[in-house]
Parts: sequence; structure tokens; C-alpha cells
Amino acid sequence: MVFQDKPVVMGIIGAGTMGNILKETCRFPLGPFELMDLTGLDVTVPVSESIYNQFSQDPLYLPSPWLIRRAGLGVSLLTGE
Repeated sequence: MVFQDKPVVMGIIGAGTMGNILKETCRFPLGPFELMDLTGLDVTVPVSESIYNQFSQDPLYLPSPWLIRRAGLGVSLLTGE
């Protein structure tokens, strides 16, 4: 996907911290994980897959396995609950 979750997946930075950095520096109203939680992963993953397919299956737009796994578990990206 366009938003890269690797730093969070690798444990380099927390999802909330990454969101706060992007909100403060880029003036986003919500961090990326906050937005995906609000939208719902049941919506986020299929939309990401649709974008991936519409852009000639460019790997840049492919939802990460971590995101797909979290969606399957039905847990928050921020809290893990």
C-alpha cells in the first residue's frame, strides 16, 4: 500500500507515535492507523486491493501481509484489541 507500515511491523516505532509525527509534521487530521481503524479494516483491505488491481498491480499499492492478518483477526491497528 502507499502508506508503508514496515517501521511499525518491525517494532521500530509504535503506530500511535507514527501517527502523531504525521499529524504534527504533515498536519494530517488523523494518523494513518487511526484512519484505518476508523474506516474499518474490513473496508480498508478490500479498497487497498482494488487500488492495487486498478494500478496494474504495482506492488506499491499492495496491502501488506501484516495489515491483511490484522484485518482477519479483527483487531485495532493501534491497540491490538
